[in-house]
Amino acid sequence: MDVERTIEFLLSQQVRFDERQARFEEWQLRAQEQFDQTSKEVQTMAGAVHVLIRAVEEDRAALREFREDLARVTENVNALVKVVDDLVRGGNGRQHS
Repeated sequence: MDVERTIEFLLSQQVRFDERQARFEEWQLRAQEQFDQTSKEVQTMAGAVHVLIRAVEEDRAALREFREDLARVTENVNALVKVVDDLVRGGNGRQHS
C-alpha cells in the first residue's frame, strides 16, 4: 500500500467535499432568500385578502340597506298608485261622469 497516494486521494476527496459543501451552502442561501421573499409576498397577499373580505362585507351590508330602502320605496309607490287610482276612478265617494 502506497501511503503517499492514499494521502493524496484522501486530500483530493476532501477538496471535492469542500467544493460541494460550498455549492450547497450557496444554494441554501439562495433558497432561504427565495423563501423569505415568498413569505413576504404571501403576507402581502393575506393582507389584501383581508381588505377584500372587509370590502365585500361592507358591500353586502350596503346592498342589504339598499334592498330595504327599495322595499320601502316600492311600498310608497304602490300606496301612491292606489291613491291616484282611487282618485281617478272616483273612489273618494265622488262619481266622475
